[in-house]
Order: sequence, then C-alpha cells, then structure tokens
Amino acid sequence: MASDAEQLARAREYIKQKQYKDARRILKKIDDPKADEWLARIDEIEPAQRGRSGGRRRIRGLDVALVLLILAGLGFLGVYFLVPDLLSPAGDAPDGDSASAAPTTLTLAAEVAAGGTLTLTYPLNWFIIDTGAAEATDEIRLTNDVRFLNPDDAPETFEPGSLLLSVSIATPQTIADLPRTRVAAEDVTLEVAAAAARTRLADQRLTASDPEPVTINGLPAAQIAVTDDGFEARTLVIDLGEAYAITTETAAVGELPVAQTITQPIITSILYEPPVILRAGGVALTAEFIAESAAGATLTVFHPEGWDARADVIPEETPAIRLATTSNYLTLNPADQRDLQSGELFVTLTSVEKASLETVLTPDAFLDTYIDAEIAPQGFLMTVPTSLPINGFSAAAAESRTDDLLVLVIDRGDHFTLVSAQSFPGEIEGYRALIDGIATNSVYVG
Repeated sequence: MASDAEQLARAREYIKQKQYKDARRILKKIDDPKADEWLARIDEIEPAQRGRSGGRRRIRGLDVALVLLILAGLGFLGVYFLVPDLLSPAGDAPDGDSASAAPTTLTLAAEVAAGGTLTLTYPLNWFIIDTGAAEATDEIRLTNDVRFLNPDDAPETFEPGSLLLSVSIATPQTIADLPRTRVAAEDVTLEVAAAAARTRLADQRLTASDPEPVTINGLPAAQIAVTDDGFEARTLVIDLGEAYAITTETAAVGELPVAQTITQPIITSILYEPPVILRAGGVALTAEFIAESAAGATLTVFHPEGWDARADVIPEETPAIRLATTSNYLTLNPADQRDLQSGELFVTLTSVEKASLETVLTPDAFLDTYIDAEIAPQGFLMTVPTSLPINGFSAAAAESRTDDLLVLVIDRGDHFTLVSAQSFPGEIEGYRALIDGIATNSVYVG
C-alpha cells in the first residue's frame, strides 16, 4: 500500500493537471492535515469556477510571464503569494465563539540564499509550492489557488481580484555584487538598494518610477510604481538594518490600492534574522572544514577565512584536522616543513571518545597521559596540566617550557576534544582566545 506521502504526491499531480475529481478521491483516503487543506481548497475552486458566467479579464500570456519575470528578477529569495479570490467577497463566517478563536494566519520561516532566516505570516489555507530545494533556496512560493501549484502550467488569465506578492531578502553584499551597483558592500544604502531594484525593473522593459521615500511599519523604505498594459505593481525596498526586504505587489489595473490592504499585513510581518557568525578572539569563523574517517565518524571545524585545512585519520577510525595560516606547515613530511614565521599559527584537532578509554579520566588526567605517550617522546618539555574552564567546558591545558606549543583537552560530554597549537616564539598567548573558540565550536559525530 502506498504511503501517505506517495498518495499526496499523486494527488498533487492530479491537481496540477486540474483533475480535481481524481485528486479528491485520493485525498479523502489520507489521514493528514495537508490532505484536509487541499480538499478544502478544491471545494472552493470548483464551485467558484462553475459559478462564473463571465467577467474574466483576459491578459496576454506574455503579461503573466512578465509578472513572473519581475518577481524572479528582483528576488534573491522569491516568495510568491498568488491570491486569485482575496479581493472578492468572502464567505460567511461560522457562528459561535470558535470563529474568533480559530487562527487566521500561518507562519513561514525559510532559510534564504543570501544567508539568515526570513519569517512572515500569511493567510490560512494557502498552499506552499514545493520547489524541491533541500536547503536554503532562491525561491519559495505560496498560493491559495491549486492551479498555480505548477508555475510552468499556470493559467494565462489574470482574473478579477488576482494578486501576486513577491518578497525577497537582499544583503548589502548581494546588492554590491550586482553588475551595475559599483559600490562596496559597506557603502550600500537604502538609496543604492532602491536604485538597484529600479534598474532591474527597467532591465525587464517595464515602466518604473523613480524611488520615493516612504515609511513601512516604522522602518525607512522606498517605493517604486510599475506599470504595464495588463497589470500594475508597486515595489518596496525596506531597510531592515542587516538587510533589505524587497517586495512587489502586482494586481489587475485599477485594483492595486485595494490589493494593498491585503498585502500590507504580510509585509509588516516580515522579520529577518541574519546568520549567526561564530567569532573567537574577535575573528569571524566563517570557513568550514569536515573530515570523515573510514568508519563514518566526522569532525567539523569552523575557522577564519584564508586558512588552509587538511584532514588526517589518526588512527583509522578517528578523524583529525590540521589548520594553518600557511599551507607550508600542513605537510606530513617533516622535511618539507619550514619554521613558523611571525603571525603564523598551526593547529591540530581531533576527538577521543570516552568509551574507547580503559578508565574514566578527567581532562587533566587524560592530558597528562597524552603528554607522556605522544608529546614527551618528541622532545617537548611540558608544564604540568592545569585544570580550567574554556568557554563553559571543563578542560585542561599544558604548555611547552621551551617552545611555543599549547595542548588542550576539553570535555565535550561523550568525548574529549584534543588540540595542539604552535606559533612563532612569544606569540602563542595572543592566539589563545582564537584557539579556544575554534576548539569549542568544533563538532564531532562518532
């Protein structure tokens, strides 16, 4: 018997083909809130379609394509809201207290390709159009009309009351990277972002007004009026602080002012959460490196941009990562290694599962054992391990008495993070916060 997910997929295909009878037959057999939602929308669409005797406003297929092109061209994350009947009279509300208690909106949170998370609320019973993206994506779509579930097969009619809303997030870096921006990311302002949006509209051969200053939900913004033979639209560029929200409301000619009474609550609900940037010692850890052992264990390390990294396996089941500010020191052949110069740092990280140890050890006891077995035979004279907290973790540290070598053991619960770091003589303490941060932000999965 097919699973609910497989049945929903079949129903989706029928809906895309406008075979609502077959879709309803499948959905009635599925015990899933999504199936109930889709059934409700099919029930809304079919009576509405049978009841219309005319009055459709025909728009050239090219016009609809232009609308979609506007939305795609403006956005770095495109969220489409296609609302064919929202401007039409709503159905009667149910009687009783349940009507006021029932939710009228849903919340969407999505990772955006520009980095970070976009959150907004939208009307109940809209469809989320699956783009097939598993991670952060350039495009997320929502609709209350099943005919638009497949954008490639969307109808070529823009019915009275139809409304499209695009929402995009653009960071200063995203805007600076546009071909004709010609300013650095740190110099991007609301005026620059609005000018970039207008340029992209003009590139679509649309008539776009000059940006006009406005305020949206207390935030500085700029609006651009867009006109065409078959529709009218307004683009807003809203300064969110860390980024800019770019929205485009599109409606049939003459209906945009009414449409904005519906889109305004959605636009004012927009929240943007920038990506969390790990920092250690005042340095951003924006680069990521993953090492995997033959047994499938992984070690992930976040480090500064521009550093070199390579993976080792010591022994076969344990992944290890070598990091350095210069690739010359990552070679395993000692003959190819040169002495570290001022400003250079070499770090090795690995993880030791506690279950692999013969006895239960504290961080300082484990470090003492490790020094005797691995460090002392190499000729390093180390201090006695000292217990201390490192970024909230129990840990132990020891240093070389004659060389700038630091060895750390950090208790991570089911495993120890083992770190050794070397620098130019006299400089290791200056890297201490950075080393601590790299170590405690590492992720081991055995």
